[in-house]
Amino acid sequence: MHQLLVECPSVYEMLPNPYFSWKMQPQINVWRGHTEDGETSVKLESYSPIESISLFKEALRHNELDYGGNTIALPFNFSILNWAAGTRKLINNAKLPSGVCFYNIYGTSFDTPFDVCLANRKRTQVNGKIPLLQKISHVF
Repeated sequence: MHQLLVECPSVYEMLPNPYFSWKMQPQINVWRGHTEDGETSVKLESYSPIESISLFKEALRHNELDYGGNTIALPFNFSILNWAAGTRKLINNAKLPSGVCFYNIYGTSFDTPFDVCLANRKRTQVNGKIPLLQKISHVF
């Protein structure tokens, strides 16, 4: 988990908002190693949005460097995690005027919803331009 936090800072942006009313609750799945009676095994563990906060705090617990007698937080630390959580709360509490619609562009050709597919057999790009997008309902 620590490696993921250090190498993929956008993981903070992808954290599900624990205060959002999800149709289907998202989960964070992590393969974790366990040692019991000298036997090492790997187990897939699932965390809800609220449970995942403790997972990230555990991974960030030792994310610091001792240099010249000073302890320095590495770039991805509790401050950034708290900042991301604060941003999610701010967005969650935002009051939008009626008539404001959200659009969700999502990939259909990949295993992850974080990929974007802007064309397919039925809707192709023309001269590098994307046809006008119709209103898309929010998908979770």
